[in-house]
Amino acid sequence: IVPRAAPMEAAFFQKYAGGYGKAQWLEALLFLGIAVVIDLIGTMSFVVPGVGEFADVIWAPVSAVLVKALYGSTLLAGINFIEELLPGLDFIPTATVAWSAKFRPFATLLLEAARDLRKLTKGEGKTDKKKTKQRTPQAPAEGSDSSSTSAR
Repeated sequence: IVPRAAPMEAAFFQKYAGGYGKAQWLEALLFLGIAVVIDLIGTMSFVVPGVGEFADVIWAPVSAVLVKALYGSTLLAGINFIEELLPGLDFIPTATVAWSAKFRPFATLLLEAARDLRKLTKGEGKTDKKKTKQRTPQAPAEGSDSSSTSAR
């Protein structure tokens, strides 16, 4: 038995694949998942006040090593290390931002898909109403005789 979502998934992939294969998409999404987890762990220090600063001292080098392993960039690892170490900057999703830089075409395609999904969930009916309003005939200008033109 084929699940109902299979044709929909295939259509989605055809529309938004951007010429990339499934293996490339899986790699990009795996990297995105890891980046989000790194950023979530870094943000967790906001949960327990006072303990967070101590946790940041431990997490900063760990996350820097993970970012270096993930993206192969010492610069990104250094930025991540500083962001995690300095108080008040934990909300910045450095690893996810680095993902969007490395996988820019995938990020663009995902944003396009999200925009289309948002349009679908908000309803296309609103735009249809605007189009029908534009199609309604305008009232005749003052002084013009509309009855004589319609009689012909």
